Amino acid sequence: MYKDNKEIVEEAKGIFITPRRARKAFIENQLTLIRMCKPYLEERPAFILTELISGENLSYVAETVGLPRERVMTIAATTALKLSKIDEIDKIHTKNELLREENKRLLDKIAELEDRLAVYEKNPEKPIDPLVLSKPLTDCGLTVRTVNALKSYGCNTVRDLINQDKDTLMLIPRFGRKCMDDLESLFKRLDIE
Repeated sequence: MYKDNKEIVEEAKGIFITPRRARKAFIENQLTLIRMCKPYLEERPAFILTELISGENLSYVAETVGLPRERVMTIAATTALKLSKIDEIDKIHTKNELLREENKRLLDKIAELEDRLAVYEKNPEKPIDPLVLSKPLTDCGLTVRTVNALKSYGCNTVRDLINQDKDTLMLIPRFGRKCMDDLESLFKRLDIE
């Protein structure tokens, strides 16, 4: 089967978009927009536009709402025009972004609390200061070799490091006995067992 350059490039990227997939993505985007704007639309016009964008037959939609086909087309066109003029859409997008950021902040806080709980469960008599847990390894006085090895494994903060056991750390490439000694001295300086 012959493939043109665009198909080869898209496959090389690991993305092969067919017209059918593109249409499906477009329809999903349009339906998401309608759902976001439902507070600004009446129920029947929103239903008509949603059904038509989803690919329903005009005659079926007209029969479902009990209106002539011409009236259904008029309603769909005016609803689409109304959607394009809603100034609140930018505010909705902004609010959505703010909610995403807040959600990420809360998930980070939950992870921090779970880490603190795990550390406390390991040693309930001596809880660790949250500021120490969030400290980047680059600011802890470790050797460059140790920091680079830990970063390659995904450990960037003291919190990430505490959740690992010695055996797992020793399996990290370029992490040997000297790196482990470096960490043990860090734990003594931070008063962590």
